[in-house]
Amino acid sequence: MKIKFKKSVIGYILFGMVVLFVMMYIRFPGDAVGRYIMGRFAEANQDLILTVGKVGMGFPPGLRLENVAIIHRDGGEAGLKADVFKVRPSLPNLLRGRLVWLWHADLYSGRISGEAAFQNLATSKGYLNLECNADGIQVERWGDLKNSLQRAITGKLRASIVYKGEWGALSNGSGNLDLTLLNGTYPLGESFFGFDRLDFSRTEGQMSLKSGVLKINRLRLIADKVQCSLKGDVYLNSLNLKQSRIDLNCEMELPGQGGKRIILGLSGTLGSPVMKFL
Repeated sequence: MKIKFKKSVIGYILFGMVVLFVMMYIRFPGDAVGRYIMGRFAEANQDLILTVGKVGMGFPPGLRLENVAIIHRDGGEAGLKADVFKVRPSLPNLLRGRLVWLWHADLYSGRISGEAAFQNLATSKGYLNLECNADGIQVERWGDLKNSLQRAITGKLRASIVYKGEWGALSNGSGNLDLTLLNGTYPLGESFFGFDRLDFSRTEGQMSLKSGVLKINRLRLIADKVQCSLKGDVYLNSLNLKQSRIDLNCEMELPGQGGKRIILGLSGTLGSPVMKFL
């Protein structure tokens, strides 16, 4: 009888949890939650606007946001758009006193997923550990990337990111980025050896961030007409990415011109690079 009693109690508890979960789905105040999220975002970001089309509950228990966009207040196209964004707490970590958010986004015909762990359980602030993976992202549809680089790069992106740092000073943290960009185009600012753009089959990169310096350990572009390797440092300007100072070396090989090799030095800023032959 004791075993049966325990089974019946567990059954009632599970039934109650299911009923509660169903009622939360039916009665979930999506509009109010959406307004709250957009309001909190506006308080923390004076230059950006967050818009959300619909907010509901997901499964496992969490939030599901649809038609999400981050827009710059000074106008122009949206800097970032997602068809669906899901976020939920990691229950095993929560029981151990750690706030870890698991998230997933469908955007630009691809997806990004990962986790963000905050040091402070009561608020998503302070020290941050972030891991995420992206696959199938069509970068030409990413407004902020186009605006930051001042050119419309095309291709399909696969990437992996690991980051640690303070939430309020992201550029001062540390991390690593591995990326692969397939079947794309890189427009040049001006004609170079008869090229005004580079049509590539594959671009691979490995980068690291530490104390505000983005070190490009390897960035290799493979195309029919040219092969290019880039190394060096980018000194990030947290207020204006275009003003970030660069110190890069570029080695180019031109298969169509007898395998001719060219070594270039790039200085200036991301927005206004200065090129010279070495």
